[in-house]
Amino acid sequence: MCIRDSKDADRAALTVLDGILSTGESSRLYRSLVYDKQIAASIGSNPDFAQQAGNLAAYAIMAGGETVETGKAALEAEIARLRDEPVTAAELAEAKNELVADALRGRESIDDRATTLGMALIMTGDATAADREIAEIQAVTAADVQRVARRYLTPQRQITINYLPADDANAPSEQKKNVDAPVTVAALAPAGPVAVLLPEAERARLPQPGAEVSPATPAIADFRLDNGLRVLVAPTQGLPLVSARLNLNAGSAHDPAGKPGVASMTAALLTQGTTTKAAPEIATAIEQLGASIGAGAGADFTNVYANAPKDVFGRTLTLMADLVRNPTFAAEELERQQSQTLDGLRVALSQPGSIASQSVGRVIYGDAPYGAPGSGTVNSIPALTRDDVAVFHSDRFRPSQATLVFSGDVTPAEARALADEAFGDWRDAGPAPAAIDKAGQALAPRVVVIDQPGAGQAAVVAAIRGVSRTDADFFPLTVGNTLLGGGYSSRLNQKIRIEKGLSYGAGSSLGARADAGVFTASTQTKNESATEVVELMLSEIGKLGDAPATETELAPRRATLIGAFGRSLETVDGLGGLVANLALYDLPMSDLADYAGRVRAVTPQQVEAAFAEHLPTDRASLVVVGDASKFIDGLRAKYPNVEVIPLTELNLDSASLK
Repeated sequence: MCIRDSKDADRAALTVLDGILSTGESSRLYRSLVYDKQIAASIGSNPDFAQQAGNLAAYAIMAGGETVETGKAALEAEIARLRDEPVTAAELAEAKNELVADALRGRESIDDRATTLGMALIMTGDATAADREIAEIQAVTAADVQRVARRYLTPQRQITINYLPADDANAPSEQKKNVDAPVTVAALAPAGPVAVLLPEAERARLPQPGAEVSPATPAIADFRLDNGLRVLVAPTQGLPLVSARLNLNAGSAHDPAGKPGVASMTAALLTQGTTTKAAPEIATAIEQLGASIGAGAGADFTNVYANAPKDVFGRTLTLMADLVRNPTFAAEELERQQSQTLDGLRVALSQPGSIASQSVGRVIYGDAPYGAPGSGTVNSIPALTRDDVAVFHSDRFRPSQATLVFSGDVTPAEARALADEAFGDWRDAGPAPAAIDKAGQALAPRVVVIDQPGAGQAAVVAAIRGVSRTDADFFPLTVGNTLLGGGYSSRLNQKIRIEKGLSYGAGSSLGARADAGVFTASTQTKNESATEVVELMLSEIGKLGDAPATETELAPRRATLIGAFGRSLETVDGLGGLVANLALYDLPMSDLADYAGRVRAVTPQQVEAAFAEHLPTDRASLVVVGDASKFIDGLRAKYPNVEVIPLTELNLDSASLK
């Protein structure tokens, strides 16, 4: 729908309208389409304030079995309600609090502040407009919201676009190759003077890098409550924001055998009902505070996080503690989450890259805990019961095996008082579960092709069982991985994209885990070049273990890592995440201050030795997902032991994938 430009007086009211419409789980679109009616997997809206006329786009991605007609009718009904009925005082206050809190979060880092000022200057011609934005939002009334809804959200301004899956009923669109009136060069005459570059010798030189700066890290307070809960505090000065992260020894590697997805489902359900609040009440409470609260499960741990302005952080932490300690795991909420998870898994299993990512774990770890897909499978998710998640929560959510990290505008004394109030009377329920072998024994390399007939591209992944986060070679491997596959100028991207033109991008990742992690190099290419890309990828990995990189190559890679580390320190969530990860792997807090120095100390010889020892290509497994008819002969000539698994027969619940 067409809306006004960036300088229009209606901008603040339209921003608040958008917040009411789609921001958070208590928003109108989410509550109606996703939660109540369950016809959409996700929703959203976005006002695009351009220099001239902008637009507001509202969308819904439909749940399985639902039609675009149903989604269009539901979107139009909610938009009509905004036009016809005044928003409530509670909705108005909630939207404002969220927008103000988000504005604070959007000014934490140097990049964020520069972006905020730059966009204000570009859009309005006045950089100081960014300073007035918050005051203008706070001044918006319910009448303002209804007025702009009636003015702009009308059927006459509306354009509807339907995205449909290509099938027999909906043929894929094809770009028109011939135009009726071809454009000629003469018709493209410039409207103004033509800029001409000076000869290279006469151009201004780029500024030289300044002296290297070491990121400043705060002193970390470290203590325990009487119940064994470890508390870490990383205080900062700046914006009035506080973050809390509760890490629990409850990752997907702890899922019961044969039931992948329990940890992930438990985390998802924490915000969906407690003994005192139903899911809609929780969503409303979070958003009224302008807070962010959520949870997720990794391979080794579950993380529950909260972020809020300092003046409401106490109430935010109290709410977070209620979610952790008193979830109800209501049957109807479990069913709702199962449905949403299955929708996401089905979409993922239609995309070569996602299929490859979910299959790699089984190839590297087999039936060991790290091997199972953390998000669950299309078979395991429907089979999960309330008892599964309730028992997992009772066994794994315990203060003696948890760490609470505070970061931001909070002192150690304030953090201790907050932690005591929210978690001081929390107690372990019975003995702790026994430790498990998460990674299992190293397996022989495999070459697996998952045949997806008709796939437009092939996903190619090379994977090697790696090291734990605490391994002495972690830093040399990290620096080497950044050189190999970290960004546009990395060796993989230069070879596969720039030199050969076989992909839009190639990269690599060094997975950090408590036990042996997994190193992966990955890209997507046309099916016909899959075999060539496999060979190029393995060649570049092997080179790092065969000869030392040059100091010229490594120097900018060290700078990249240190710069990224410094940017993480700028935000309260980033700082808290760094501290929490050190605690997770039982590393000393001094490692926070030592990070830059340890990266700088890595030599080319250390990188070579680490890759040669830990990541030799003769240990590499390969996973290729795509239309096998277009590359299998070439791949089989190189790897006679290749396994071909039709996508229709892929079984992620099995170590063999069959």
